[in-house]
Amino acid sequence: MEFDVDKLTRVTREDCEKDLAAVLERLEQFGGPILICGEGKPDLLLFKWEDIKGCCPEEERKAIEEACRNYKAPMEN
Repeated sequence: MEFDVDKLTRVTREDCEKDLAAVLERLEQFGGPILICGEGKPDLLLFKWEDIKGCCPEEERKAIEEACRNYKAPMEN
């Protein structure tokens, strides 16, 4: 997979902390990856699972997908 880093959609860590749902919606709408920047510097790449799951061996991919299906988020007070 190749992409031009200069053309990637960029968000800050603060954007993710403030409204992760909006960042994920942006990823769904416009594709990815999205470059997450911290302190003004490129920090992380956020990909859609569909874009990278082919990079994992099948057994590993199935284990990841199963763990995601079984994950229960902690209840908020």
